Amino acid sequence: MYTAGWIKSKWLAIVFLVSVFDSMAQTTTINGLVKDAITKQPLAAASIAVKNGKGATSDSLGYFTVESNKMPTQLLFSIIFKT
Repeated sequence: MYTAGWIKSKWLAIVFLVSVFDSMAQTTTINGLVKDAITKQPLAAASIAVKNGKGATSDSLGYFTVESNKMPTQLLFSIIFKT
């Protein structure tokens, strides 16, 4: 016959395994808008990257979406202007 202690320890092990797999699958979606600091106009084609992760490019209205597997995270922005 199973004891209450044995059942409790197996239950905790199952809960722990489920929480580990759940935390490994979590991603956070980050949405934003890139604007010029002076004119406040949206910046199209700006590069946005999650440090040590994937990146994206802002659309014609300056909006972007990137995903991160780790929070907090650091975003890196860059753009090249042609004068």
